[in-house]
Amino acid sequence: MTSEELLAQIEATKARVEAARARNRELDAETAAALKRQKLRRELERHQAILDDLETDNLDEQDYRIDIDADRDGDWMRDTPSAMTAKSPGLSGGSIDFGHQIVKGEYTWNLVAMSWLQTALRQNENQRVVSGDFFVDRYRFDFSYSPSRGHRIDGSDTRVGSVAIRSFPPNPVLPLAFRYSIFVERRDGSFVQWGETRDEVRRGNSVEVYGPDVHAEGSPPSVIGIFGLTHEQLLRSEWVRDNTLSLKFVLEVRPFGTRVTNVPFRQPAQSVDVPEPTLHRDAEALLEEASSSDVLFSVQGEEIHAHSQVLCARSEVLKKQLNSGMQESVSKMIMVEDCNVATFKSFLRFLYTDKLPTVADLATEQASQAVKQVGSRHPSQMEALWAVSHKYQVVRLQRWCEAQLCKQLSKEQVCSVLRQAHIFEATQLEKACLSYVRENLAEVLKLEAYTDLISKWPEIALKIQLFSTGVPEAEAATILQVVFARRETKTTEQRMLISKDRFQLLHVALLREYMDLEFASNAAGGRYSYSLERVIDDFILFCILVGNDFLPCLPFAEIGESGLEYFFSAYKEHLKSAAADPWLTGGCGQINFKQLARFLKKYAEVEDGLLTAACDGGEWVLGKQRLVGPSEAPTPPEYTPDLPIEPPPTSELARVQWYEIKFGMDVDTHAGVQDQRKLFQSYLEGLHWVMRYYFRGPSEASWSWYYPYYHAPMAYDLAHYDKLPQPGIELEVGQPFRPFQQLMAVLPSSSKSLLPACFQWLFDSQDSPILSFYPQKFVVDMDGVKVPWGGMTLTLWLGFAGLVSPNLSPRIPFIDPMSLVSAMESSKQQMLSKASWRRGFLVPNEGTGFRVLGFRFEGKGCVSRVNIR
Repeated sequence: MTSEELLAQIEATKARVEAARARNRELDAETAAALKRQKLRRELERHQAILDDLETDNLDEQDYRIDIDADRDGDWMRDTPSAMTAKSPGLSGGSIDFGHQIVKGEYTWNLVAMSWLQTALRQNENQRVVSGDFFVDRYRFDFSYSPSRGHRIDGSDTRVGSVAIRSFPPNPVLPLAFRYSIFVERRDGSFVQWGETRDEVRRGNSVEVYGPDVHAEGSPPSVIGIFGLTHEQLLRSEWVRDNTLSLKFVLEVRPFGTRVTNVPFRQPAQSVDVPEPTLHRDAEALLEEASSSDVLFSVQGEEIHAHSQVLCARSEVLKKQLNSGMQESVSKMIMVEDCNVATFKSFLRFLYTDKLPTVADLATEQASQAVKQVGSRHPSQMEALWAVSHKYQVVRLQRWCEAQLCKQLSKEQVCSVLRQAHIFEATQLEKACLSYVRENLAEVLKLEAYTDLISKWPEIALKIQLFSTGVPEAEAATILQVVFARRETKTTEQRMLISKDRFQLLHVALLREYMDLEFASNAAGGRYSYSLERVIDDFILFCILVGNDFLPCLPFAEIGESGLEYFFSAYKEHLKSAAADPWLTGGCGQINFKQLARFLKKYAEVEDGLLTAACDGGEWVLGKQRLVGPSEAPTPPEYTPDLPIEPPPTSELARVQWYEIKFGMDVDTHAGVQDQRKLFQSYLEGLHWVMRYYFRGPSEASWSWYYPYYHAPMAYDLAHYDKLPQPGIELEVGQPFRPFQQLMAVLPSSSKSLLPACFQWLFDSQDSPILSFYPQKFVVDMDGVKVPWGGMTLTLWLGFAGLVSPNLSPRIPFIDPMSLVSAMESSKQQMLSKASWRRGFLVPNEGTGFRVLGFRFEGKGCVSRVNIR
């Protein structure tokens, strides 16, 4: 640009600047006018509110004057019987209603992003957070919360506390009575009352404050804070859900005054006696007489008749047994093997009458010797009734038994009750047992039952230790979660069936109910439509992730090492945090990879924690191997018995080590990263293939696909694979192997006798062109294996030409199945000179599986007909 053009632009810009300044002054003036109007609107609203209050007071005063003139209210009401008798001869009566004007209100206060509360208060230079005004009728309240619990409450000179209700003076100033209760929402969505319901009467024209832990400064109560928790403990407790604390205040207000009515009393013309209710006696008679019964319980050889309608109405478990297609729904007979007759009759009596048994009644009934012992003693009748009420989920009877056991604790039974309370998650009874142990520790320590308890139940042992040392409940819960979050390993003896175990038949209908109970609550909130069928489809995917015939399990996800539990935990968080449909699968086995990516990121946190714990505990050791095969056979070159490497210090380095040792990949190089991406893609293809195979059959998956690795990638790395949300998987269906080709591909040489003699020489003859397919000695990867027969066999794999990666570890050689087919064709030609051959394939059978059709052999060493089902 020339100088003249630049000068022209400068002048134009200056003009625009002046115009902008002028506009800015205009906007400032308009803003000032708008603020003035806003101020006037607030002033108008204030005067309007005063007017509304005065008009309301005038109406109340007018009603009060009318009541006084009618002698329904006032300071000079008639109150002597003689005056009433003088004006109303004969019998009279009257009533005083103390609650005729009660007004009730509820206020739910959600403190969102609680972890930011203290920082926000410091930023605003405040000590407490205060709610908006809450009116019950015309009476004003508000609520406040202080994380420090020690700062004075606004409006009060000396009162302090964590949660406070502030009551403002009414107009006119008259004594005001009100009743308040405070509830806190638990993580499961239920509200639990904190503190007692209290009645208060306020007088005067000052602001008054109330609350369970509100107290005069310097005179604190025994427990301060919500359920005695500090703010930091509260953030980690079950009372903060999704970083939100929800408080519900229930207020009942009683204005000043009472209602007195005088009514003439008239003697009824005829007296009618109304009998007492007999429903419980009639229902008990129905049980004892067994009339019209349609269900039979078999309890220790004794038959007890009952009625299905009563049972279904009173117990969800019995309802499922009798109505969900189980065996009991057909036979109408229920076997009870874990309860004695007297206890079960008491249980049924409660179902029919809803009448709780007395402690004296149970004391007269002795527990049967056929019931399984707990430690060195038989369970009491109360314990037995508690167990059966828990089994059938009869909550009222269950809680009553727990309450009675809290009162009956003794050193002989405290260990067995504590164990059952831990199993049944009976929190209050468990606390009572722990208190008893702490207070009677010297006597309990001498018991054989105590020694047996702490040796078999380490979690209970730690609970006893934490409770006895006075560790706060919230901190104890955190410690237990950390300590027992590590994988529970089993010894070889625990994994072997060295003794007879009692197995229970799990009905599919019952499994569905359990799954519904497990996951339905996590999908609450209305952000998407919950579907049990979709949960079951996702559960099938979890069963693939813990390993199957086609894919290895993810690291740390072995089904015997709590793999499914880890997936369930991550899945619950996935359901809770989802804003739309969270389902991992759909469309008859089609994986939603975008949702799978979200889920794997949740699970990756679990895996990383387990990997870190394994490194810290010295359990992450890779490279263990064993050799299998005859001693005279040559040792494979891939056998490296001295390979085991000590665990690295961090989980990140452990993952690098995983890919280097298991896959021969150096992920610090570009080539290693590319190989790792191929691994990720292959694993996703495997998930896709298995789901389609399970849901649609092999013809809808692929006959030629296979997973070309022995191990799975780390979920942490797979979750961050950029193509995971859209992997773009396309598999060619291909053609299946013929039956004998399939057998030749999977059988070892020791099983060659299962095939016709014309093929047997291919297994071990030195002239066999495929002899290398059947090694005599091979290496077994023993990393992470806890039983001597376990491990991953590192032997030849059957692969397809063109799919072998040149970067795979040399100890994993792949072979071309075309070599197998060619060798078998050669043998077939030899066989055809002696026999007739009719080709066949595996085809569906209209029964329970597949059959091989059309193979007929004639000649020495060949079967005459093959028809395998």
